Amino acid sequence: MSTPTQTMPPPTAPAQVPAPSSAPAAQRTIHTAQLVAAMLKSNSHVSDLIFSPGRAPQVEVSGQLTELKYKGLECLSSQDTLSIANDIIGKNESPSRKLEQDGSADLSYGIAGVGRFRVNIFKQRGSCAIVNSRGHPRQDERGEGVSHPHH
Repeated sequence: MSTPTQTMPPPTAPAQVPAPSSAPAAQRTIHTAQLVAAMLKSNSHVSDLIFSPGRAPQVEVSGQLTELKYKGLECLSSQDTLSIANDIIGKNESPSRKLEQDGSADLSYGIAGVGRFRVNIFKQRGSCAIVNSRGHPRQDERGEGVSHPHH
């Protein structure tokens, strides 16, 4: 079993594709606000943003799901979706507690200059999955990364 602190093989080594059940890869940093903004720019009619382990980030446009394969994010890991969920929840203890107790949490999430979203974070098969539904197109004036529980 390899350790989680492994680094990428040197450029001269052949690329290896880890099996889904292999040891966890080194954690990458995902900038959730930048990713959400880039996903929204993919099409002017995006209604939902979906983050599921084992898939690329997805957008829903006119009822159709489309994977967006950004370099380095061609396939989200369960650690990636947990990181995105934690970014969205922030310091808001209520949805964090609800996710742990009930397996799902609903909240709202705003990114200054981008918009507000209704978010459902849920656990499926031991991992987090996230659906961001686009809210009103008006800009949130309260600031970037503000999260509030949805009532």
